[in-house]
Amino acid sequence: MTKHLLRGSLSFPVFLLVLLTFSACKKNKEKEPDGAGNTHPVITSFSPAYGRENTLVIINGEGFSKDAEKNTVLFSNNVKAEVVSATATQLKVKVPAGIATGKLSVSVNGVSAQSSTDFVLGPKAVFSFVATTNTLPGQAKMSFTNHSDNALTYEWEFANGTVATTAVPGDVWYYKTGKFNVQLIARNGNMADTIVKEVSVTTDNSLTAYYMFSGNSNDAVYGQHGTVSNAVLTTDRYNTANSAYSFNGTSSYIRLPDHLIRNTGPATAISLWFQAADPSASGAILGYQNAGVGPAATSTDFVSAVYIGTDKKLHAKLWTGAAVVMTPAEEANTDWHHLVLTGNHSGQSLYIDGVLKGSTSDPVDNSLEMLYNQLGVAYAGGVWPKVPSTPGWFYFKGKIDDVRIYNRLLTGSEVMALFNE
Repeated sequence: MTKHLLRGSLSFPVFLLVLLTFSACKKNKEKEPDGAGNTHPVITSFSPAYGRENTLVIINGEGFSKDAEKNTVLFSNNVKAEVVSATATQLKVKVPAGIATGKLSVSVNGVSAQSSTDFVLGPKAVFSFVATTNTLPGQAKMSFTNHSDNALTYEWEFANGTVATTAVPGDVWYYKTGKFNVQLIARNGNMADTIVKEVSVTTDNSLTAYYMFSGNSNDAVYGQHGTVSNAVLTTDRYNTANSAYSFNGTSSYIRLPDHLIRNTGPATAISLWFQAADPSASGAILGYQNAGVGPAATSTDFVSAVYIGTDKKLHAKLWTGAAVVMTPAEEANTDWHHLVLTGNHSGQSLYIDGVLKGSTSDPVDNSLEMLYNQLGVAYAGGVWPKVPSTPGWFYFKGKIDDVRIYNRLLTGSEVMALFNE
């Protein structure tokens, strides 16, 4: 009996001691600076997976402090981020400047956790531009420099009808005065950054239409697009595909907007490149008249402005009241040639490959209602020298490219600049 009572009295204090110790350990485990019930921070995920300075990143996990200031978040290069808000399981932080691709970490009371994946530094689109020296009439040249960071591919839109995908687009031409919103998209995989800048351009606004024939018959200046009839895209003088138009000599032409030549006024210049497929086959490169092109159509007022005659020579003249043309001595051939026909109230000049080949004191007369104008065909009759004897449509066989129309006289140096472009 005595032994039994003694054993019972000893076992109760032992039981009480064990109970108190377990309770103390449990309370100590639950005691955390943030009350979250975790012993250290853990990062389970973050989103987005990429970005740049000031991108808002959400870090998910546990063991974070509810007090934003007690969480230290570091990106690569040990750059500290601003913690915008905090809970025990989520942090919202702003990406700081100066980081690189790498892991991010969260520290609470000196205990740190690191992400298992990298936060990827996204691309940054940056560019600058400057106006450069220009010798081409009616145009302005802007030089663009790409300063983008961490990008692999680029998409440029210059707001002048042209685009580029090169890192350094170099010089870009503009054809009228105005403000243009230039856009650059810098990409790296599925990441992208876009920047748009306004570019101010100043020209003398003398270029009224420009047909580059780069895949279509569109006008790059004012949207006065040409309408193609049976002409097909072909290689240009640089052998670049789909960069000039080929005319078959029987039915091909490109109709230009009505009044285009007439509306240039008393001073006009027409610049173009051409290649005759068969110099022995006469045909008109440019014409304008008072009737539209058609098998049954006839014109009472018509100008074969530029044509290869039955004598295998080039002839050119803007209307002056008489069909007295300018004719170089050389016969036409199958090479590419640059032509400029320009004139005003004092006379006209014809340039071939930058060289003056003919001139006349006859002024330009745009007073007649010859509103129809086109490339590749003209109406011709007996008043024009070296044309077919039967009046009718006079089709060109060959290629035409880079057609510019100006509302002023071009100088010899400007013509040479166009030839050397």
